[in-house]
Amino acid sequence: MANPVNERTWIVDNLFVNSSLTLGAGGTALNFVFGATTLTAPLSLPSGTAAAPSLTFTGDTSTGLFRNAANDVRITTGGTTRLAITSSAITVTGSTTLVVENDLQISGRLVFAAAASKIVPGATSISLRNNADTADNLLITDAGNATIRNNLVVSGTGPHAIGGATAAATQINIQGAFTATGGAGNAFGLEFGSSIIVQANQDAALFDIDGTLVEAGSGTHGTFSGIRLNIQETLAAAAVTDFAAIRVLAGSALDAGVTTASGIKINAPTGATNNFALWVAAGTSRLDGVLALGTSTITNAVAGQAVMLGVAFASLPAAVDGTLTYCNNCAPASAVDQTCAGASTGSLAFRVNGAWKCIS
Repeated sequence: MANPVNERTWIVDNLFVNSSLTLGAGGTALNFVFGATTLTAPLSLPSGTAAAPSLTFTGDTSTGLFRNAANDVRITTGGTTRLAITSSAITVTGSTTLVVENDLQISGRLVFAAAASKIVPGATSISLRNNADTADNLLITDAGNATIRNNLVVSGTGPHAIGGATAAATQINIQGAFTATGGAGNAFGLEFGSSIIVQANQDAALFDIDGTLVEAGSGTHGTFSGIRLNIQETLAAAAVTDFAAIRVLAGSALDAGVTTASGIKINAPTGATNNFALWVAAGTSRLDGVLALGTSTITNAVAGQAVMLGVAFASLPAAVDGTLTYCNNCAPASAVDQTCAGASTGSLAFRVNGAWKCIS
């Protein structure tokens, strides 16, 4: 049915379109009055804009649907784009808040494309839970504190950091100025307060270092250390009367089945030209207790004394000069040169000029 230009056509019954129907051409509009309208071909609209969408509503013409570009359809309210749907993404734009009133099921990954902040009323910012209960598996509060309900697994080899930036040559870097609170007592940078439930036939340690220092293919290394301590103290008004880089406390009473216990037990390394279990490189060494050399029998010994394991005259080794030991059956063979001889009640023996000398 043809109509003159700028005239109106009123449809009071069903409209069946067997070809395409174009709306808005020349600024005209189509007004449906009664009944239903069935389209059997595409309904073609102009692209429109955010301010003037092509599909809109009477009395609110800045709200509706428009085509921004090829494969890009957008929803606008108040002349501003709120939701963009393209062939690759659905985007909530601007300052629009997406509110999900029921469950949101995500079959793929949840990816944050850019850094963003989210303010959540109350004490909890993000809480991740499982389906079995209502406990928080991961809880991140507004203050930035994170609580993990069960095990923490960090699969990356580092570098990692706590309290500061990562360092390229440090696997775990703990930095920052930590202010200890809580009044009188102890303050620790790192504390192990757990109880290890040891099973049968297991060795146990609260802190175990079992790594390997691997030399580079070339170059010279200054030092290799299993543990390196460089403890500094900043003096303040409060006096510190006792400072120790390493302090070993006796701990609680041990099980009755323990026959030998020690604060520190050291085995010497092997493979070097000189192997030492303990090397005091400089300074003065102080021992206030009993020094037991080669023996665990220290009956009646008092602080500041040394107890040596006795060795028989026949077993005195060809030691280097300056060696001191206790010979349990030695005595000076001669009062002139005090060379050690056997078959006596015992004496201290010194290695001097390649020979053992005894003190009567």
